[in-house]
Amino acid sequence: MNKSKHLLYKLRRLCKNNYLNSHASQEKANTASLNEQIEASTVQIEASLQEQNIQRHASYATVPQFFFGKKRNFTGGALKSQKSVASTTKSPTSIELELKKQSRNRFIQYRRKLILSSEELDAVWDALLNSASEPIIVDQERIDYDSFRYYVALCIADLQRRNEYFSSDIFARLARDELGRISIPDYFNFVLRKGSLIESRLDLLQFDSDFDNILTTEELKQYIEYSISKIDSLKELKPDFKKIYIQTAIRKFIFILDPHKRGKFHIDDLLQSQVFQEFQELHNEEMTENEKMSNWFTLPSTFSVYETFKQLNFSSSGCLSRNEMLSFNEGSLTRIFVERLMQEYVLHKHKKIDYNLFVDFILAYENKETNQGKRFFWKILDVYKMGYLTPLVVSMFFQEILKKLKTQQGVDDYEMKDLIVEVYSMINPKSQDGDMTLQDFLNSKQGGTCILMMIDSLAFYNYDTREQQSQQS
Repeated sequence: MNKSKHLLYKLRRLCKNNYLNSHASQEKANTASLNEQIEASTVQIEASLQEQNIQRHASYATVPQFFFGKKRNFTGGALKSQKSVASTTKSPTSIELELKKQSRNRFIQYRRKLILSSEELDAVWDALLNSASEPIIVDQERIDYDSFRYYVALCIADLQRRNEYFSSDIFARLARDELGRISIPDYFNFVLRKGSLIESRLDLLQFDSDFDNILTTEELKQYIEYSISKIDSLKELKPDFKKIYIQTAIRKFIFILDPHKRGKFHIDDLLQSQVFQEFQELHNEEMTENEKMSNWFTLPSTFSVYETFKQLNFSSSGCLSRNEMLSFNEGSLTRIFVERLMQEYVLHKHKKIDYNLFVDFILAYENKETNQGKRFFWKILDVYKMGYLTPLVVSMFFQEILKKLKTQQGVDDYEMKDLIVEVYSMINPKSQDGDMTLQDFLNSKQGGTCILMMIDSLAFYNYDTREQQSQQS
């Protein structure tokens, strides 16, 4: 009997050891996968951000492109969403999910330790300047390969860091002058960018509850709330306004990155998006007042949007009626536009505009030349759901514009046919029949301006008198 118990005990201990060894191997695999994912994504995101910079200003094309070179395929393995293979794999058990969570948390802690602190970045900058190669030009310092190797040895010895920031491979990928030197400011910018990208990814990863590299809307809200505690200008937010701030902030992420309201945000898409970069600009403590007002995520900007909503909502009901919405922008919106806005976007039976829809409208209004802005307004303009606008539909919207111009501006010298011709010349539709499609508006650089002319009398008047206004200024 005792012998049987002893054998049973040994068997249980053997099974337990096998279980622990198996899960330890799985944890190592999870960590390796996360590490590969960060390295691979950093390459792609750095390239995407560089392309966006070049599109904004041609001079960025001369800036060295970090991590460029031969294109590598990262579509497999770590970057592949687990949701795409969910149908072919069984659902993980609670133990496996907990193991993944622990592995990820340990990995995040490990990777955070490798990010250079402010003091370490200062040390790196000093080491670079001390290793600069002759001839030295202030603010344009350069370093040759031998000096770079000396600098790398110093940094690895002093900072105890891996070669991910100090690899000779980085030197080879940067633009060099006729003396074979690279720009110290450009190299240091790379160190800053890579550290920032890795830190942002780690921050996002900790809210990815199902480990598929995708955040839900609720998880993204949690990330925004977490970020508030790290941004000096937002730390003092009062609890009641913090809810408004998060609500206002998340709407722009949805507006730009999730126009179909699927509630999913791929972490790679977030990291390389301009809206995420705009949010990260809040860490810049030296923003000017103009920069603060032009950044959607600053407190002054959020406060301005919310105050506009409150001032329109004179009934204090928390939602805007038709008449309240018609007061927007000094009463310049047409009634047909507000009616169509509520028909297309107000789903509840009370037929009032809540704060979320108002914020979406403001985003579309302020970003009228973006594809997202044009698509938002297109649903309203396409009254008969034909997929195109005819001169009849255009004249329908302009009729109210002309009435408002007469009553508000005292102007009564516009001909409808001239306005229609102006719109068609701005949009330049491809159809021989003269029908304007959504794609025509998306292709036109004046598509958003044209839309506002049909729905906002003040926008129309400002466009029509733009030359006189420029002369007066």
